[in-house]
Amino acid sequence: MTLKSKLLAPPKREPIQVKMLEGKFPVQRMSTARLSEIDAKMAELRSKGVTDDINLYTAGVILDSILDEKGKPMSKSVKPQQLLETYPPGQIAEALNAVYSASYGGSEGVEAAKKD
Repeated sequence: MTLKSKLLAPPKREPIQVKMLEGKFPVQRMSTARLSEIDAKMAELRSKGVTDDINLYTAGVILDSILDEKGKPMSKSVKPQQLLETYPPGQIAEALNAVYSASYGGSEGVEAAKKD
């Protein structure tokens, strides 16, 4: 394996257990590029002001992050609308924050990233 190949090979990110949505769920941490993509899409949706689209996208991001028993994203078996029908808005928002926190390495990582 060349150094370039080694550098650009995605690291094996073990799922971490995250407390959200009234339980603990295995969450796959997201790459920096994926987080930037989500941030850009959220900014676009907010500028349009369509709350339903924002809510559906948020639920989709959460479901993409939570892994099922086979290690596959829950978005393969659960629709964003189902998640929105199950939980109140505050818990959805907290779950998104928990997913981000896990990707940044915990709540300390999120705060450090915001300062940069």
